Amino acid sequence: MQLKFLITFLSFTFALVTFGYAAENQENTEVLYSQAITFRNKRTPETTLQAKDLFWRIGHLECPEKNKALHNYAVILYSEKNCEDAYKYFQQAGLPQSLENCTKILQAGHLKEDLYLVVGSDRGKTIEGSDSHKNITHIVHGRTTNVSHASTFEGKATTMDLRSSKLCDAKHIVGDVSSFNFKQRYNVKHVLLERLPTVSQETFTSDFSLKKDTENYIGMCIQQTSEAMKSGAILEIEWDPFLTSVDSKEILGSTVLNPFNGFIDLRDIFQAVKFLHANRATEAIIAKELREQMTFFHQQGLGDSLNQLIEKTFQEVQILENMFRRHLPVCIKCDLETCSIQKFIEEGPKATYSTSTQRNEEVKSYDVATFISRTFLNFFMAHRAAKNNSSFVISYLESIGFKDVSIERRQNPHNGRNNVWMVYAVKS
Repeated sequence: MQLKFLITFLSFTFALVTFGYAAENQENTEVLYSQAITFRNKRTPETTLQAKDLFWRIGHLECPEKNKALHNYAVILYSEKNCEDAYKYFQQAGLPQSLENCTKILQAGHLKEDLYLVVGSDRGKTIEGSDSHKNITHIVHGRTTNVSHASTFEGKATTMDLRSSKLCDAKHIVGDVSSFNFKQRYNVKHVLLERLPTVSQETFTSDFSLKKDTENYIGMCIQQTSEAMKSGAILEIEWDPFLTSVDSKEILGSTVLNPFNGFIDLRDIFQAVKFLHANRATEAIIAKELREQMTFFHQQGLGDSLNQLIEKTFQEVQILENMFRRHLPVCIKCDLETCSIQKFIEEGPKATYSTSTQRNEEVKSYDVATFISRTFLNFFMAHRAAKNNSSFVISYLESIGFKDVSIERRQNPHNGRNNVWMVYAVKS
């Protein structure tokens, strides 16, 4: 036993001495590499240890054998079930077989890749808008929104969407986050949910009535990603509540089931707008909040006057009531994306309601969902829902393992969109 140890020690010492010479004269690395291969092929614990040491040392020299040595070093690490270091050194080796082994390690679930995830983005081009007509969206959210996420999370972002990425070389996952198995392959370090739907189905039915869908879609997405989060991982949500009309008596119960969705009674909203338009005194909280929001955005540059905004919102209500009553799209001589507020006010009373598909470049047709999304009323209702639901969202996130939850209306630092509700939380 002593003799065997002495022989092993002398062989190991010889390898170190030879390496010391190679550090001075790197032409001998070819001989060293050959010696390492010989040690490896003997497949005994002692010779494998010698081979491992030589491969590591050669791999840290600038020599022709460097990448091959790193690859073999990684192979030994993998045989020792040290998948994390094996993956690292396979990557450093960079040989085709090395990179193939990296893929196999990940696919087998032996190593979890750190993931910095942006959900709800296909990395579309930067959105830029003109202020020539003081478009509502551009005034509320800003005229430039960068959704490429090239710099998000210090350039480490992987985007995820139901659609393919618009940028061919960018890291991207195609899939539904609410059912995707993250924990098998990933260690989610930071996730941003970017304006995801707050219900799992379309909010509007084919007959233009609002659904009463209470399924917590964002909650499903959060729980799916949180399964792959360790303590200290960060969750951010750019929260844009979808709107679902329910009786006012059902709002509280529905909000408890899905705190991310905007449950509203449209009758209360419409009545508040009519009070403001008639300049009638009212103690209704909704009417006061509506006036506050109009004042705020008028100060941001929306509308020529507060009265003009009130008139626009009143016309929006008039059109929506007609659409709900007739179950028909609205046809209006106005492009809601670009027309001025005054143009909309003038054309609103002239609107017609029809399913006609006749083409007319001047007259635009809108269904309920599209029309509401272009209105000031939509911004107000979504803002009110987020404000009123914040305490429910905080309680929900704390109940599923998050802490330090905060919710505030500010700019999204990852895409530059202004005046959005940002949720921030840390995995407990």
